[in-house]
Amino acid sequence: MKEYDLERIKECVSMEDICDILGIEKRRIGGLTSVLCPFHDDQRFGNAFIMKDSRIKCFACGHTADIFDLYMFQTGLTLLESAKEISERFGLADVTLQKRSSGMPLSREELTAIGLLTGDRKPERYPESVLEAPEKRLGYTVNKETTLGYSKRTREVVAVVDDYVLSKKGQPMYKHLTDLYESDKGTFYWMVRNKCREYYKKYIAAKKTISVLQEEIQNDFLDYQMSVVNKKLALIESAYKKTEQKKYHRSQRKTA
Repeated sequence: MKEYDLERIKECVSMEDICDILGIEKRRIGGLTSVLCPFHDDQRFGNAFIMKDSRIKCFACGHTADIFDLYMFQTGLTLLESAKEISERFGLADVTLQKRSSGMPLSREELTAIGLLTGDRKPERYPESVLEAPEKRLGYTVNKETTLGYSKRTREVVAVVDDYVLSKKGQPMYKHLTDLYESDKGTFYWMVRNKCREYYKKYIAAKKTISVLQEEIQNDFLDYQMSVVNKKLALIESAYKKTEQKKYHRSQRKTA
């Protein structure tokens, strides 16, 4: 059996996606998504949550799991079998180790420091008729939506069309950045350098402001903020150095 890049798959498939295809109930509570913990007889929401690292953490039974742990537990498959089935169900390409090209040159911390990587995933929305085949609907939530219109005859707002809309969270930004790097390195490095300059100026300004405040006020919070700014600046400088030897003229980006 082929070896699969597990980290690559986790970049493309969220825990919410896995819960959807496994039929695990979930509910939004506060800023996190709660699920009925599959590892014990959970009867109410609020015990287990999908954390920001896309792992389930249950505060009742103490179990934690990533998407592969959960899929193996629910299906009885091995790790490699789970990776193969997940990649097939979500239509993932280029997730085997044999096919991987050169990896992303910047770390997650560096991409975050220059504002290219966040936790946001823009939603994807389609009319139900677009994704008629059941296998194409995996990971999507179906909601009935009503389009409103104005009736000239009755002079009232009326329902014009009732439609079912499929929606889900989009691909993580890291995947988009990786795809850009692998398909057009010139554009990728050009974009990174510009973001480095932009965020370097922001953090230098922040450092000057904190320094002025520290001259008048001495407390742990300002010291902590200064340490954060210094770390960000170091990450930005590191990212910029990685691009210095990769300079392309904008007109040559597509052929780099």
